Amino acid sequence: MTAKLVTGVSKNTSKVVIIDAYLGKVLKRLTKNTMEHMEHLTREMYNELQSQLEKSVIDGLERKGFKFETTEQLHEFIKTRCHCEDRTHLQEKTYLIDGKPFLVHNYKMEISPVYTEGNQTKIDASGGYYRFV
Repeated sequence: MTAKLVTGVSKNTSKVVIIDAYLGKVLKRLTKNTMEHMEHLTREMYNELQSQLEKSVIDGLERKGFKFETTEQLHEFIKTRCHCEDRTHLQEKTYLIDGKPFLVHNYKMEISPVYTEGNQTKIDASGGYYRFV
């Protein structure tokens, strides 16, 4: 990033003046781009976590011997035979079939501060882990 420098000459001295308006615009654009990038990263992380949860639920059901031909069958099975117990004090959800656990999700969120590596802005996050029961 370079800033434009302007040399102003007065009768008595020469001054180097950094154009405040230019820097203000640059900072505003950087802030807007950073916020948009952070929103994008947050959406990506949320979508990835949702995808992992869905895959883990399906894997857990298959491990218990349940297979589904269609998504509608899966959704109907979940609506009628499954429920979730959320133990917020442990940050853990237990997924059950007919009252019997088949999947535990520890959802303790760990997010690193935003950092820059090379020319990339990065953030590391963990949405916990899944355990089949």
